[in-house]
Amino acid sequence: MNFLGRFFAGMLFADTTHVERDLVQNYEKVLRSWYHYIDSFPDKERMLLSQSINFSELRNMISIELVDISGEEKSEEDLISDLQEVDHDYKVRKLHRIEETLYHAEKKYEYVYNLVRSIHYRLKNELHLLDKIAANSANYDKLITHLKNEIELERILVDKIKRIDEEQGAGKFDKLFKSLLTGKQVIINIESRKGKLFDAIQNKGSEEPNSVVYKWVDAVLAKVEDAISDAVSNGDIPCSPNADFEFVNSGFFEKMARDTIRSISPAGVSERTIEIFVHNFRETYNERGL
Repeated sequence: MNFLGRFFAGMLFADTTHVERDLVQNYEKVLRSWYHYIDSFPDKERMLLSQSINFSELRNMISIELVDISGEEKSEEDLISDLQEVDHDYKVRKLHRIEETLYHAEKKYEYVYNLVRSIHYRLKNELHLLDKIAANSANYDKLITHLKNEIELERILVDKIKRIDEEQGAGKFDKLFKSLLTGKQVIINIESRKGKLFDAIQNKGSEEPNSVVYKWVDAVLAKVEDAISDAVSNGDIPCSPNADFEFVNSGFFEKMARDTIRSISPAGVSERTIEIFVHNFRETYNERGL
């Protein structure tokens, strides 16, 4: 399935509904592959530290369900150059920095996304390194050093993922990860509609100044991604590539719009203004061609 590759490649394209639907429908298989990877990681570490490394077996442990580099051409020179470009200690600090900047409620989905993306990158590097080693490279020692460094970085990421369940309860990562599969399409939908949402709401009867309407739209869009993911995780709306449309057309969205304007305009706005905002936001958002 190579689901990590498909997941991140889909970020480059607006029309990824078929990819999202496939990943969600096959989620149990995706999850089994993921936890097999997590559970087998200690064996991979032990194998790398053994006196006689079985590189073929080591390569097989990097599950083809997660990542595949077939069709990717990368010369040994470019591979080593890329891996040497940044100091290893700096890479370690950078991974810890992800946690420092994103490991809190408001950024939980962005945090999980960055952890999974980093693992995907490490696994691809490991496969490329193992292929070069298998080709009897003259740079054997250098390649082994880079391979061990990549697996050390991977260990840091795996530990951070385990920490999510340890600190927030068993199954928390599972919920965040599943929501993320849907949330990727949500991000694309939201960003593609931002400008037209502002224009539609401002030009269809809002009595508020431009600055208030813009702040209102901007604040709602800033909150809606996490709100949709929370609603999916809590079972309030179904997990699907259209979860954003389900949310925007639900009572959860109207409540969020009301709460948001109170924080922007303490004096409040009229009930009619709120009705116009919600109606025009939904009408514009539901136009799939935006």
